[in-house]
Amino acid sequence: MKFVQSEIRNPVDWTALLETMGGDQLILEEMARLFLEFAPAQVKDLESAMACADPDAVRSAAHRLKGSISQFGVSQTTELAAKIEELGRAGDLEQAGGLLSTLVEEVRQILIQLEFWLES
Repeated sequence: MKFVQSEIRNPVDWTALLETMGGDQLILEEMARLFLEFAPAQVKDLESAMACADPDAVRSAAHRLKGSISQFGVSQTTELAAKIEELGRAGDLEQAGGLLSTLVEEVRQILIQLEFWLES
């Protein structure tokens, strides 16, 4: 499998990520498949929580998504999810909502990178 070269803001660092897996590409492949399976639902949960204006649900959904994202070493996207989590905790859904579209786009880019990597 080849590594993805990307022009996105926060690309997956494949070399570092593979190192954290002890060089075990099979573990990385399984992590990628699980993220591809579950991340879209996690994003929808966050969007639904925001649409319902439920700060606690926003905090919880952002926390789960943050954990999933953090496995791929994309620190800027992880920090963005953490910020939305904090804003949910503080009840500031207006500011959290302003960050949501950026987070959704960055998760979409990670999904694209993982799909491409798995198909390579």
